[in-house]
Amino acid sequence: MQKELEEVISRTQKIVFEKLNELVPEDSEILTQAIRYSLLCSGKRLRPLLVIESAKIFGDLDINDLITIACAVEMVHIFSLIHDD
Repeated sequence: MQKELEEVISRTQKIVFEKLNELVPEDSEILTQAIRYSLLCSGKRLRPLLVIESAKIFGDLDINDLITIACAVEMVHIFSLIHDD
């Protein structure tokens, strides 16, 4: 059970990282670089995992939509951390 959970977490972290990287492409602008630095730093990414796994309870949903929603939740979380400082 623990190994399965670790695999799900690892897989979700990878998928979310790739999608965040796609959603905020590299740019020479300082603001974009700061956003990417904050978004793409290592983290547990538990919120996206909870979004995706919770949504699976409700049936057959498009995984691409779920990943995008999960990334939006992660972006809001990162924003709240920065804004709080």
